[in-house]
Amino acid sequence: MKFALSVAGFDPTTSAGITLDVIVFRSLGVYPLTVPTVLTVQTPARVKEVIKVRSDYVDSLLSTILEKFDVCSVKISVLGSPETASIVAEHLEKVKCHIVVDPVIRAGDGTTLTDPETLRVIEDKILPLATVVTPNVHEAEILANMEIKSVEDMRTAAETIASKYGIEHVLVKGGHLPQGDFIVDVFYDKGSVYTFVTRRIYGKDIHGTGCAFSAAIAAHLARGLTVPDAIREAKKIVEHGIRFSIDVGEERALINAYSFIELELERYRVTERLKEALKMLENSSEYIVELIPEVRSNLVYALPSPYAENISDVAGVPGRITCVGKKIVPVGEPTFGASSHLAHAVLTMMKYFPDVRSCMNIRYLPELVEIARELGYRISSFSRTEEPIEVREVEGRSITWGVERAVRGLSEPPDIIYDLGGYGKEPQIRVFGRDPVEVVYKIVRLAVEYLRRRS
Repeated sequence: MKFALSVAGFDPTTSAGITLDVIVFRSLGVYPLTVPTVLTVQTPARVKEVIKVRSDYVDSLLSTILEKFDVCSVKISVLGSPETASIVAEHLEKVKCHIVVDPVIRAGDGTTLTDPETLRVIEDKILPLATVVTPNVHEAEILANMEIKSVEDMRTAAETIASKYGIEHVLVKGGHLPQGDFIVDVFYDKGSVYTFVTRRIYGKDIHGTGCAFSAAIAAHLARGLTVPDAIREAKKIVEHGIRFSIDVGEERALINAYSFIELELERYRVTERLKEALKMLENSSEYIVELIPEVRSNLVYALPSPYAENISDVAGVPGRITCVGKKIVPVGEPTFGASSHLAHAVLTMMKYFPDVRSCMNIRYLPELVEIARELGYRISSFSRTEEPIEVREVEGRSITWGVERAVRGLSEPPDIIYDLGGYGKEPQIRVFGRDPVEVVYKIVRLAVEYLRRRS
């Protein structure tokens, strides 16, 4: 296990500072160690109070941690006071590891987090020790003592900072520079200058992007990546965290730095739950086999919101669910992107009712609809005869249109949406639920009652 140390402030929102660094470090396979330097009282949008941690406490923490652990990288941001900055510098001079300095000078609302005296200590004692420094445009203007209005200015600033402080790697982040649809970061790498260009993700301002970025760089350096590769990989976690940021009703949202790990966990949970439901189907073959339509069935389960964006985020059975004699047989293991028709149905349902993430199609029989009504299922339907021709001609749009017609205006999600078919379209019942086990349970109840009435 590699160890990385965060020397930074405490942010109670866990969208910046040491708590965010812990998430980033552990997500990237590095064990987190922390030394808090300031305690803040804040929301994502506003800092209300900054309390400096005693410098002797920081000294004691650093002595204990650096004596016990073989630290591979250190990420430094807010230090709080010149005394603390000097103590941090003294300790870092004694260790051999990568040092990533994120020179946070002001908070997003303009609150000063690094006063001029503390900044002088950072410039004199800490920056010369840095493996890489990651200022944003405003911070680079202060460190380079120049105004930055363009990418060319960013290049000059990066070169100036590198020369002024004797740093081999400087990354000037361009997110605050108006550059249209793209963000350009300028990277000074031992005398050469490169740019990283990424598409801007529009929406709310995001709290914590700089902290997540520098923490990710530190984690990747601890794992043995080169500085350029660490930066490239770090950008991925930041872009993912912005894309799936958490809206808390303020002008600034929270970066979701854990999102790329959570997404992989959810993909695992979805496929495992589908396997469980498919086993239930197989075990209930004697009841359900007569409900499989001519086009065969499928059972799908989508990732939770906000991760379910398109059909590749919905898992299903690649060869559908068929019958061999009196036995239900899923043809293939659950796979993401395996279904188009039902995936569109679920994605449309989730726009209105985000918790309803699963669906299975079965044979349409008037008796089944009546039984469902008697069992207390919520039922809706649509008619393909009302489907506009421009909808019918677009692949996947037909079922989207139908589900939208069936759920629009409803206060609760339907358990069933059926249609009577049309030209080249078999009549079908689609059973919805929060997960595939719930869907199969609903279908088994229908099937058992249907067979009971027939016998």
